[in-house]
Amino acid sequence: LDGAVLNVGEELKAETLPLKLGSRVYKLQGLKSLTWYEVKISYPASIPASFSLQLKKGDLESGLNRNRRLLNTEKLIFKTDNLDSINDQVLAYAGELSFDANLVYNV
Repeated sequence: LDGAVLNVGEELKAETLPLKLGSRVYKLQGLKSLTWYEVKISYPASIPASFSLQLKKGDLESGLNRNRRLLNTEKLIFKTDNLDSINDQVLAYAGELSFDANLVYNV
């Protein structure tokens, strides 16, 4: 899995991901304990794509997938635990398509 850092309050623009089962893990930095957060990916409608976001706590996948589907947007909403245990990451991955291409998106 490809990795990157996502800082609280900062937007990453023009990220790329292969559409054929591409994935990227974003390490979350700047989180505060017992606080609600939202991670959102937006992408152009010109390429038929299927995105998914999942919260990973430490090395484990939490199963938390409280995401809302909007047009050309994937959103994940979660609340942090105690600050001592914050080692959260967000996994973004694209669904399998029948052709190879890179999708440009904002996080």
